[in-house]
Amino acid sequence: FFFSSMFLKHFHVLVLLLCFATHICGSKTNTFSLAMIDWRASVDGELTQNQLTAIQIHTASELAISRINNGEYPDLLPNTRLELDVREDKSSVAAAIEAMIDFAQEGRTLIIGFPISEITVPCASVGTAYEIAQVSGISSSMALSDDQRYPFYSRLTVPNERYAASTKSSLLFYEEIQGRGWTEVAVIATISEFTTGLASDFINLAPPEITIGTYQQFLEDAESLDIELEQIILSGARVIYALIFGDWQTFIEKADAVGLVGETYVWYVPGTVVAFPFLEPSQETRGAIGNNFHTPDSPELTDFLAAWEAADPEQFPGAGPEYAAPSVLTYRVYDMILTVAKAIDMLEKSGQLQDDQAVPAQTWVDAVRSISFDGVSGPVSFESNGDRIGEYSLQYYSPEAGGWITSAIWTEERGYELIEDVVWYSNTTTIPDLDIREPFHYWSCEDKEMQFDSTGKSVDLHSPHGGAISNIGSDYYCDSFIDCKNLSDETTECATNYLIIFIVFGIIACLLILLSILLIIIVIIYGFILKYRKFRQCSPIFLVIVLLSVIVGYASIFAWFGKPHPVACGFQPWLLGLAVNSMVVALCVKNIRIWRIFRYPIKKLAISDRELLVLWFLLMIPSFVVLLIWTIVATPTAKLKHTEEGDHYICTTGGFVGEPGGYVFFGIFVGYCLLVLFVGGVVSYLIRNIPTQYNETKLLTISIYNLGFLSVVIIPVFLVVNSLNPFLAWILRTSAILYAFAATMFLLFGPIVFGLFITDRGRNDSTFKPFFTSSTS
Repeated sequence: FFFSSMFLKHFHVLVLLLCFATHICGSKTNTFSLAMIDWRASVDGELTQNQLTAIQIHTASELAISRINNGEYPDLLPNTRLELDVREDKSSVAAAIEAMIDFAQEGRTLIIGFPISEITVPCASVGTAYEIAQVSGISSSMALSDDQRYPFYSRLTVPNERYAASTKSSLLFYEEIQGRGWTEVAVIATISEFTTGLASDFINLAPPEITIGTYQQFLEDAESLDIELEQIILSGARVIYALIFGDWQTFIEKADAVGLVGETYVWYVPGTVVAFPFLEPSQETRGAIGNNFHTPDSPELTDFLAAWEAADPEQFPGAGPEYAAPSVLTYRVYDMILTVAKAIDMLEKSGQLQDDQAVPAQTWVDAVRSISFDGVSGPVSFESNGDRIGEYSLQYYSPEAGGWITSAIWTEERGYELIEDVVWYSNTTTIPDLDIREPFHYWSCEDKEMQFDSTGKSVDLHSPHGGAISNIGSDYYCDSFIDCKNLSDETTECATNYLIIFIVFGIIACLLILLSILLIIIVIIYGFILKYRKFRQCSPIFLVIVLLSVIVGYASIFAWFGKPHPVACGFQPWLLGLAVNSMVVALCVKNIRIWRIFRYPIKKLAISDRELLVLWFLLMIPSFVVLLIWTIVATPTAKLKHTEEGDHYICTTGGFVGEPGGYVFFGIFVGYCLLVLFVGGVVSYLIRNIPTQYNETKLLTISIYNLGFLSVVIIPVFLVVNSLNPFLAWILRTSAILYAFAATMFLLFGPIVFGLFITDRGRNDSTFKPFFTSSTS
């Protein structure tokens, strides 16, 4: 009775306990086996940071499954228990594909996992062939965005191209503030699907604003990187985009050993470095910038971190208080499980999840891509091709903080938004000056001295163009080319001192011009006014023409004085060419006149000065025409031209045809002058036996032969020497010009003046007695 009364007394309590137990035990009446291909591993012995992170990534999926099954998300799958059916890929494409096919044969139409892009891409092809929906947490290969090739693939991360775009935006942001140096980038990558794919995306996206100095690749297990790092040094780039998958710390230490780490270098790294926490603070990585999917602070993240901290490491390897904080990659894997669980819940509630039939892959795809919620890694939603929609963070590494601190946010819509100044390698927020240049010596045209720029960028060097220049490279000093308008680069302590030779030759030319003017005065006085027989016999008109030609010839050398100028270069062929041709024609015309007179002595033939001038004019027309066409078609001018000694502003050929045309017209003009000289030489030979009363013809002949010799010898020598030593060529040309005109002048006028003032002592027989007289018999 006692026991019966006690039983009745507590019967209602027992009923309540029984109902509660029935509710608890019966709430998870269904089980859903979730196929997964992953790199699951266990904590065994001492691990590297990368190995620990890999373990934590899989543990995140186990933790999410456990929390869902334990009812910590009460509205999610209240009647269904999730179980992971994991097949390890063993970092092998073949193993992963084999697992895919096994799952397909079991009738599975949804598989999750796939942490490595190198394995994910070929598996996505298998998924397309077998019509299997796939959901990945962290694979970011750009190829997977192709919805035509991989229609059943979705992921909780973003494609590489947007990581590349955020990096480029960061570089342009700092380049706009600090200037040159930020847009010359060296790229180095380990050989893997993710890193080489990201490198290719960045290189393709970089132009035109960013220049890639070099692109180096190496195997993950390579022991020596000397060649690759040396190429980065040689490229001169101060921004290094290091796309490393594997042991980052060993890599950055090797870079530091060759001098690539410091205040004048900036390192950019991908999510494979940012997402793997360092076991120890990395001083070498201080100030490096990494880009990653942006994970904002949120209640969901706080809840996850608390659950991770409280997890039993025996059940959840790599979790718990004794291990480092989880990688940000675990956030996306955790959200991957939540996303798939929500899709399962959606299909279950809609009645599309039946035990006796497989769910079509497209149904899974539509369900997954329609999911939208606030996850641990931030807001979760998908684009139509299965890529996640989200923001991108640019983070800098701080050894003191022991991790990465968000500096900026980038989105395609808003661009680059600075949140916090970066603390760079210098441990300051001063943006590094990456415009590092070699110091150099330079010549100051204004100060007339060699100076030194220790920064390599304080002084702007000018090319020796036609305008005013202040500073030129040290190589231009004493190089035989005049580059400064004040001649300072070829005067001060130079063996090629142009100033001295300009003074010397200028004085000589001026004295010869004065002497020529004096001779013109003598010809006018004694030939035209006093009508001295000796001058009338030589034809005063002819003498004046020769002297005027000589004066212009002397003056022509001043067109080569100083730094070349388009006007001076344009006048050079006119001044020298017409002067030479006029003198040669005058000499030849004089000889032709004598030849015609003595050819038929009985006829008493006389040739007037007017006829002489007409003949001179006719022979001058071809040279004038050649010079005119030359000026129009192949205009002589001054241009900046590349030579073996560097870029120099020199006289060259412009116009329609350019440089070859200048040589062609020069050859035509010289050829015509030589033709006139040849005719003059022939005529001189024909009149070699005239009476001694007209012995100036012998002097004319010597002058003609002398000019012919100069033309044949000096011109080729000058052309050869000019390419070897412009200074010596200048002296050679100027000396030849002065010699040619001076020799002719002295040969022609020396005997006349000597005879007038020395031999005849100023006496004159004003009656001109011709050599030929009429016969009286």
